[in-house]
Amino acid sequence: MAKLVRRKVPHIIKSKYARRLHEILKQEGSYKKPGIRMHRTFSIAEFRELLGVPKGKLTTFSNLNARAIKPAVLKINALEDLGVKVEGLKYGRKNVRDIRMHWCKKDVVGMEWIVSPFYRDRRKSMLDTLGNRCVCCGETEEIYLEIDHVFNDGSKDKAPSLKKIKENKERYQILCCNCNRAKHKNGGELFFLTERKQNE
Repeated sequence: MAKLVRRKVPHIIKSKYARRLHEILKQEGSYKKPGIRMHRTFSIAEFRELLGVPKGKLTTFSNLNARAIKPAVLKINALEDLGVKVEGLKYGRKNVRDIRMHWCKKDVVGMEWIVSPFYRDRRKSMLDTLGNRCVCCGETEEIYLEIDHVFNDGSKDKAPSLKKIKENKERYQILCCNCNRAKHKNGGELFFLTERKQNE
């Protein structure tokens, strides 16, 4: 396996795994034109090594994905001029054996190259229904907006649909990616609400 060449990483990316993922993407290169999708398949062992996961840590794909890959992907997609998607590849009914990484330079629709026009239109309809605005900071740029579960019950309702939102609108709200992460770190409460209570 070729040695990973270290390149300058934006100082704003502080997460260890996000920085390593950024280095992998820079090493792969060839994403200068918006909309041109690239992909490469890695073995799990190879990807773990490239991310710099310590030996004996995050040994299953589910743990590796939850603790290292997903947080790194979120940071890259939010902070960089490219979008990345990482998925586990199963062969038959067996466990994940390989990892495939897709990446592309963002264009005017940001990360929406990842999904089909059908899902893009469905997502836009859900955002329209909820007001197209982060309820915490007021952000309106669509590529940063996410649908959040007001009562922190996303584990029970992982895929909100337009029908669910229309029937139970009070269960959902729009947050930008930053406010959504802050809410999670703040124990499930919007950060500005907690801050306001402390100042009163």
